[in-house]
Amino acid sequence: MTSPPNGPLEGVRVLDLTSMISGPVATMMLGDQGADVIKVEPPGGDLVRSLGPNRAGLTATFVSSNRRWQVPWCSIARPKFRQMDLACPMWI
Repeated sequence: MTSPPNGPLEGVRVLDLTSMISGPVATMMLGDQGADVIKVEPPGGDLVRSLGPNRAGLTATFVSSNRRWQVPWCSIARPKFRQMDLACPMWI
């Protein structure tokens, strides 16, 4: 038995440069449809990481609106970001 495909966006790579709520939820939905989502955050991290009560540095709002990442965290300042920007056909 073969496994079912991940969705209609399987094989599409998305570079997620968003923050707060609406952008991460949009890229989360793309990930739900099979896209490979790479989350890129500023050096200080997404602001929602620290808004409200948190556990281990993450709030429930951040965790629930930021899932389906291929790379859990990548800073714009890192050399890896410079390599990824050319490999992603979709930037959000």
